[in-house]
Amino acid sequence: MRTTSIWVAAVALFLIQVGCGNKKDHQREITSGDRVARGAVGSRSSQPNMEQAVGLIGGDWLYWEEFQDEVLGFLSSSIEPNSVGEVSPYEGEPTGVRFWGDIQLVNGNQGNGFLSGEVSPDSWLQISVWDSFSGQIDPEGNAVSEIPIYFPRAVGGYVDYEGAEIIFEDEYGYVVLTGSFTDYEFQGDLYYENYTSWDGGAPTRGYLPFVIETCGFFRCQ
Repeated sequence: MRTTSIWVAAVALFLIQVGCGNKKDHQREITSGDRVARGAVGSRSSQPNMEQAVGLIGGDWLYWEEFQDEVLGFLSSSIEPNSVGEVSPYEGEPTGVRFWGDIQLVNGNQGNGFLSGEVSPDSWLQISVWDSFSGQIDPEGNAVSEIPIYFPRAVGGYVDYEGAEIIFEDEYGYVVLTGSFTDYEFQGDLYYENYTSWDGGAPTRGYLPFVIETCGFFRCQ
C-alpha cells in the first residue's frame, strides 16, 4: 500500500490539475449544496492522521466505466449522479475513493500478531470520494469539496483467522467490509445496500473492492 504521505501528494497533484482547468467539467455548474454527503456533519476527520492507513477502494484490474457506475450507485442514496464527476479506480490518480478508520475489537485478541474478536461499536469509518469536480470553484465562489461519507459507529462484525466482517449503518443504508488478511494487508469487498435514493426511486446495491494496511486500520496492539 502507498503511504499516507504519497496519498497526500496525489491530492496535491489533483489540485494542481484542477487549477489548469478541465473544459468538460468547468461547463458544469456544480455547487457544494448539490453534494449532500452522508454523515458529513460531525465527521471525525476530513483527513487521516499519520498513524492511520489510507485504503484504496478500487483496483488496477477494474474497468473505469464499471467502477464509475458502482461509485454513482453507492452515492445515489443522497446525491444526484450528474453532480458527481469522473472517479478513477486506480492508485496514484488525482481522483479516487479512499477510506480510513479505527476498528476496535472486544472479547478477543488484538496483539501478538493475531487479531480476533467482535467489532466494537466504538469503531468508525470515513470514506472520501475525490472526483473531477473536487477543488473547482462553484458559481457562488466556494470551492467544491470532496464527498465525505462518515459512519461514527459500527453496528456489528467479527474478526477471526479466516478474515473479517465489519458492518456500518445509517439512515441511508448499510455497508459491510468483508475480506481476508494477506501479509500486512486486509483486502476484500465493500458491499453496500442503500435504503433511499436521491430522487425517491428504487435504492441501489452493489460492491466495490478495497485494500488497506491491516495495522493502520485495526488496532493491532
